[in-house]
Amino acid sequence: IGNILLLAKLDNQIIQTKRSKFRLDEQVRQAVMMHEIKWTEKNINLDVELDEVEYLGTEDLLLHVWSNLLSNAIKFSPQNGIIAVSIYEKNGKLFVSVKDQGPGIAKEKQQKVFERFYKTDRSRSHDKKGVGLGLYIVKTIITQHEGEIFAESEVGKYTKFTFVLDADNKNS
Repeated sequence: IGNILLLAKLDNQIIQTKRSKFRLDEQVRQAVMMHEIKWTEKNINLDVELDEVEYLGTEDLLLHVWSNLLSNAIKFSPQNGIIAVSIYEKNGKLFVSVKDQGPGIAKEKQQKVFERFYKTDRSRSHDKKGVGLGLYIVKTIITQHEGEIFAESEVGKYTKFTFVLDADNKNS
């Protein structure tokens, strides 16, 4: 229900998109700690490499992005798996990624995961509560921040979500 309400607000531009300067790397650390119980239950190791970055954006919406990507990575990671999280700047762009060692997404489905209500068959078997809005909302939020998000995956090995933001919106 929360995702449906958030989606309605995003679609109708009801959410105030007041941007403020905040530490993006600290926000990621906060999101990781919010999910500590879940990743410790599965004995997942986190490989976190975060450049110190101040960013001008809508803090609560970007926290939702991190929460969704981390929650998905934990959900689809195997017991004793590794999740890699990184932020770095290159050529005037900020690259932010979350990579898991889960079942992966077939190449022909990688762009579809960002569509409204889309769920892969594997997702349906793992998550009976989800309705396929999480990654659509993530993409909507990233788009509102003039960014792009990409999925990269190899079935049976990993899935990596990377989004790219304009470094001109950061102040470091």
